[in-house]
Amino acid sequence: MNVSESRGRQERRKWDTWRHRLLPDGIFSLGRTAAAVFLIAVISAQLLSGRVSGSSWDSVRAAVNAAAGILSDDTTQAQDLPDAAVEVQNDASTEPARTEGDARMIRRLYGLDEQTYENAQLYYPSASLGADELFLVRLKTPDQADMVRQAMEARKAAQMKNFEGYAPESYRKAAGSRIEVSGGYALYVSGDDAERIVEAFRKAL
Repeated sequence: MNVSESRGRQERRKWDTWRHRLLPDGIFSLGRTAAAVFLIAVISAQLLSGRVSGSSWDSVRAAVNAAAGILSDDTTQAQDLPDAAVEVQNDASTEPARTEGDARMIRRLYGLDEQTYENAQLYYPSASLGADELFLVRLKTPDQADMVRQAMEARKAAQMKNFEGYAPESYRKAAGSRIEVSGGYALYVSGDDAERIVEAFRKAL
């Protein structure tokens, strides 16, 4: 054995001694387990987001609109609406918090052209300081999911920046907005009814 090999073994023995003193084997085992769990979670999320739902655009849109209290041609009948949605529809004096937008408004707020999605509907804030918003998209292909998610995250960040410091209620709604991408669909929703709309969206897929 030459001198360099001897020194190498001595250094490895020193490292093993200090490793066992400072970092027990259990920590290394725990780290490996945590890394494996994280990897499984990431892969599962990717698989779920890439799964294409068999639900039609009309049925998903109708479920989301019903939860939001929006009645359209393909929305379920009033008796099938959630109680909160029925209350909104029955109060004719209630000014809608969201206004329907077209493809031009989608491009303005989200930077998405019509060529980047199969179907889409947008209801953006009616008031200048409003934060109630609903944007539903049916993707053309699963690989558009990341692009649309990023557009929605950018919209959320922009709204939070707009309201920060002087419109606390609107900021709260923007900060609590939800983004869901699943089954070939994507949803951005902001407002006090966000949780109800997300639940309806998930059930419709």
